[in-house]
Amino acid sequence: MKKLASTSLRFIPAALGLCLLASNAKAQNQYFNTVANLGTYSWDAANWNANGSSGNTGPYTFNWTAGNFARFYNGAGDTYTVTVNASESMAGMFLNAGSAVTLNINDAGSGTGNFSVVPNTSQASQNGFSWVTQGFLTGGGTLNLNAPIGGTGGVEEESGGGNINLYGVNTFTGGFLATSSSTFIGFNNPASFGAATSQIGFDGTTFAIMNNTGSSSLNIVNPVQTIGATGVNFIGNGVTMSGTWYLGGGSSAINVRNNGVGTTVILSGAMSGTSGAVTYSGANGGTIVLKGANTYTGPTVVGVTGDTSIRLTLGAANTIASSSGVTMAGGTLDPDGFHHAMTSTTLGLSASSTIDYSAGAAELDFANSSGVAWTPALTLNLTTAGAVNWNNSSDYLEVGTGPTGLTAGQLGEIEFNGADKGDAAISAQGYVFDAGQVPEPSTIALSLLGGLSLFWGIRRRTV
Repeated sequence: MKKLASTSLRFIPAALGLCLLASNAKAQNQYFNTVANLGTYSWDAANWNANGSSGNTGPYTFNWTAGNFARFYNGAGDTYTVTVNASESMAGMFLNAGSAVTLNINDAGSGTGNFSVVPNTSQASQNGFSWVTQGFLTGGGTLNLNAPIGGTGGVEEESGGGNINLYGVNTFTGGFLATSSSTFIGFNNPASFGAATSQIGFDGTTFAIMNNTGSSSLNIVNPVQTIGATGVNFIGNGVTMSGTWYLGGGSSAINVRNNGVGTTVILSGAMSGTSGAVTYSGANGGTIVLKGANTYTGPTVVGVTGDTSIRLTLGAANTIASSSGVTMAGGTLDPDGFHHAMTSTTLGLSASSTIDYSAGAAELDFANSSGVAWTPALTLNLTTAGAVNWNNSSDYLEVGTGPTGLTAGQLGEIEFNGADKGDAAISAQGYVFDAGQVPEPSTIALSLLGGLSLFWGIRRRTV
């Protein structure tokens, strides 16, 4: 299994052969009975080979030994079920029978069948939490863990592909750790990832695949930590992650993707930590909503090459106010009717993007961005969803505190409601507005009542 190193706070992969052994030094491998398609077998009966035996050929005449590591090599191409009728202590499991195999591990029906996962004896901490997880692996098949998992250990998903589905009402306390981007992590209830205090960790994954296979959106309260540069990809149904997110203590880049088809992922817990870029992306028209009092200081990026069909909704005031900059990289930013005072946050443009004032009467205040790169020939579309569309009197975008907040070239890349490109101007107070629309922003109109000097402070793109 991967172990969190106390020196670098990173999980270091062991060689593959060692990886398939139980992490707990006292555990031994046990191999399960030869199976038939659609067969049902008992974990608690004499369906295992000898403790510590090498190979997987049996004889399968032994009972389960508490604390061992279960290996399922048989049943390639089959679907079968193993029932648990007792509380079985174990140190993880490995399903290695090919991509076409499906193994269901169920409570026998009496409510007494469950697993107690023992803690990994090699422990270290990050941000005050120790992961003591054991490995749960597949060789490309599907492992449906329907029986509850408890104990002071935890569950670690590792490489191998396939699906590991945590479908029990689980109470384990040692944490859940994703260390691979090749295995789908299925969940279908709020307790899939253990006790409420058990942390979810993402360690160095390009995109750990989090698949809500439940019938509706779920609320996951577990706190989350990322370790190093890492990513997470939500698919399936929507989900609310209401626990806090600690994005590491350094400058690692973090990627959060919603690839669910038209689904919503809500991140309501406060996100803290990294000074590296935090990128929000998606390819299937999904939405990511930020609702926490986020304090990470790295730049925020909306969209990424190939995954620009994302709406990032700021579901509470100032959710990204601590971010050093916002780069529009192909997605849509929605202020959701709130006033976001981001006076230390710059605004950049690296791909044609949209700021959509969906709820109206919203305001985004950015720092002077005249020195920030805007890639030429791109478009920043300012719009309001629905029939009203952009309105100078209710939709506000302030960049800096004066007419130099954006350059003439940057203003030339702004359009309104998919048209009027070239009409963008900036007031003496730093407000961007459509100069072809009457009236101008109310802030400008009020200032004009105080004197005509403001007129000379308006910057507009020179065509």
